[in-house]
Amino acid sequence: MAESAPWRLAITVSDSNGGTFGASLVFDGNIVSEFGPDPSTAPLATFNLASREWVEGGSGQRVTLAQAREWAEKSKARALVSMERMTDALERAFLQALLAPSFEVSESAGEIQLKSRFLRYTASEPLAISKDVKKQIYAFDELNAFRKAMVLRQTPFMQLEVTRLLREKGVLPGLLVAEITTPNGNVRVMTRYTVIELSQEEQEKSKGPNSNSGSKAPSGGGPP
Repeated sequence: MAESAPWRLAITVSDSNGGTFGASLVFDGNIVSEFGPDPSTAPLATFNLASREWVEGGSGQRVTLAQAREWAEKSKARALVSMERMTDALERAFLQALLAPSFEVSESAGEIQLKSRFLRYTASEPLAISKDVKKQIYAFDELNAFRKAMVLRQTPFMQLEVTRLLREKGVLPGLLVAEITTPNGNVRVMTRYTVIELSQEEQEKSKGPNSNSGSKAPSGGGPP
C-alpha cells in the first residue's frame, strides 16, 4: 500500500443476536472520513489527526479533543454520583468497570487477551501494516472513542483503555472479539478490520476541501 495515497479501512461488526453493521474509514494524510454502510454517501464525520478534532457531517459541529475530554470527565462525575445511589451491588460494580477499566493482559497462539470481571477482548489476526499507518489508526481511535461516547451517551474509557493496551503491544488486530457480561445478560460482538487500497477513481472521489494533510476542519459549535 502506498502510504501517501488515500486508503480505506473496512469495518464489519456482528453480534450474538445476529445483527450486522458495516462502516468504512478513508484515510488521506491526516484527514479521516468516516462513512456508514454506503461509502458513496456523505461522511458521518471528518477527523483531523493533526489538529486532533472532528466535524460532524450533518451539523458541521466542530469538537476538539480538549472539549471531548472535558465532556467525558463531567459525564464521569455525574455517573459516579448516580452510582452512589445504586442499590444493586452487581450494577454498581459493572458501572465502576466502565468508568475505570482495568485488564489482565495475556498472549498465546497469536492472540492477545484482555480480561476483567465483566469483559474479555480477544485480539487476533494482526494487520500487516507499517508503524506510520498504525500511528494513524491509533490517533483516530482516540478521537473516535470520544465521538462515539458523545453520540451514544456512553463512556469512552473502555475503548480508550483497550486502544492503549494494544498500542503498547504494537498490534492492530484484523479481528477483535468482545465478550461482555452485563447485569442483564451476556453479549458477544465480533469486529473485523480490512485494509483496502483505493482505485484511482476512488482516490479522486475521496478528495475534497478537507482532503489534504494540512487542512483544518471548519469551525463550529462545541461538544453537545
